[in-house]
Amino acid sequence: MKKALSIALPLSVALVLTAAACGSSPEPQPDRVNDPDGDLDRYRQVSQATLIVENPSDDSWDLRWHGGKRGNVAARSEMRLVDVPPGPQEIEAVNERLGLSQTVSVDLAPGKTARVTLPPVRARVLVVNRQPIAVEVLVDGVRIGRVEAASETALDAPAGRRLVLVRRPDGPGAVRLEKLFRPDGENRLEVPELAASVNSGLPIPPAGQGLLRMRNAGRLAVTLWVDGRDQGLVASGAIVDVVLAPGTHALEVRMEGLEAKTEHSVSLVANQVAEWTWEP
Repeated sequence: MKKALSIALPLSVALVLTAAACGSSPEPQPDRVNDPDGDLDRYRQVSQATLIVENPSDDSWDLRWHGGKRGNVAARSEMRLVDVPPGPQEIEAVNERLGLSQTVSVDLAPGKTARVTLPPVRARVLVVNRQPIAVEVLVDGVRIGRVEAASETALDAPAGRRLVLVRRPDGPGAVRLEKLFRPDGENRLEVPELAASVNSGLPIPPAGQGLLRMRNAGRLAVTLWVDGRDQGLVASGAIVDVVLAPGTHALEVRMEGLEAKTEHSVSLVANQVAEWTWEP
């Protein structure tokens, strides 16, 4: 008669055998559709990249990536772009108002944060001053340089479509115009004749203010109104000076004894004198 043979294995050996029999299973991947446990967020943290775009300039930029707009980075600020695919990327910065665009390239690593800077876009401008007086040149309200009388000077300016002010350093006399400065082209600015010459005899307005000088060339006395305020009676042939803040102002002339009036407007910049001869 044969007897059944029974072998008892130690517990530690049995556990090893069980583990070996089960084998190893692949690491679970997150469900991108149903993610109740937040696995997708953790997956993005390790597989996607973050990009910080710095803007040290005085202009804002729209940021575009793969043809789509990702946001706007304001002047002198930064913007964080998340969930950016790793690898080489190109970020396009566009300012349609200025007519400018630029592209920055960066190589992103999975799960890492990178930082890029949008450099200010500059242009060289040759300022030709044929006037017998020196002038100052301001771009978007910022002084970029001085050009002596009857001379030419190359100045560094921000590129793009800009508001340019050319003025006498001691005021009055100023001209405002819009110019497009190209970063990769030749830019030339001819100084126009300023309204007030050196010996004009015009008054100088308070610093930072403008001044309107009106002469009444009509035969009747008139009342001058500026922005809805009565500036007083101006006799025939008389002159009145009105100090105004920089900007555009509404003018109205009412003729004494008549139900008649004329309407006008004037635009002033700081330290500018505008001469105006009124005729009915």
